[in-house]
Amino acid sequence: MRRLLLLLLVLFSTSFYAQKKKKDTLPIPKWKINGKFSFVFNQSSFSNWSSGGENTIAGNLTVDYNFNYKKDNVNWDTRMITRLWY
Repeated sequence: MRRLLLLLLVLFSTSFYAQKKKKDTLPIPKWKINGKFSFVFNQSSFSNWSSGGENTIAGNLTVDYNFNYKKDNVNWDTRMITRLWY
């Protein structure tokens, strides 16, 4: 009986130890980048239009990003805003 209890104690103690999670220490990122990119395309077409109208094609490209760098006492913030219409 003692051997059975000792065996169970050893098995359970190793299984409890195996379940212990290691704390993850990830490095603090120096760069933070966030933003958006969008592209919009429009087309209108008229056929057999008696009172007029023009066929058109249009496009819009927008890029808006933030780049932020932080390390110790150095902070650098850059913002890029670009728009193109056609």
